[in-house]
Amino acid sequence: MNDSNCAKVALPYPDLKVSERNCMYAQLLMQDFSASKGEDTAIHQYLYQAWTLRESYPEIYNTLMCISKVEMYHLNVLGNLITMLGGNPKYMCYHQNYTVVWNGNMVNYNHNVKQILLYDIALEQYAFDSYTAHAKAIKDENVSAMLSRLALDEHLHMEMFQNCLEKLS
Repeated sequence: MNDSNCAKVALPYPDLKVSERNCMYAQLLMQDFSASKGEDTAIHQYLYQAWTLRESYPEIYNTLMCISKVEMYHLNVLGNLITMLGGNPKYMCYHQNYTVVWNGNMVNYNHNVKQILLYDIALEQYAFDSYTAHAKAIKDENVSAMLSRLALDEHLHMEMFQNCLEKLS
């Protein structure tokens, strides 16, 4: 699957802009950017899974590679939004009173293909729910529209992984 649109909903993305700087919104987006279930983790996880499944499951390999490219786009969008909102898109996130730095331990290194797909479906559901909740919480129309659009891709990814799982049965 060389088509870069293979894991994107066929709708345009809103313009990448913010109404005004808001560091609280930037902090909220850090969870989607580099938390243990954020875009950075999804990219690393899907690439690792693709490499390990390439020979045995070429169709799943293609799906993972395709989705990882879209997640890279999402990471880029989030990094830009965080910066535009006045934040610093470091590979870390903040939980209550402490900082968690992104690291490779956040990747699920499972090798069972069914468990991989079930985990990935759950990860995409988490991303969909997070984007949807953040779109409602953020009162900047531009940011909310972008997050709602990203959520549509995540929903498509859930369906793609579910389709792969059904083909295994």
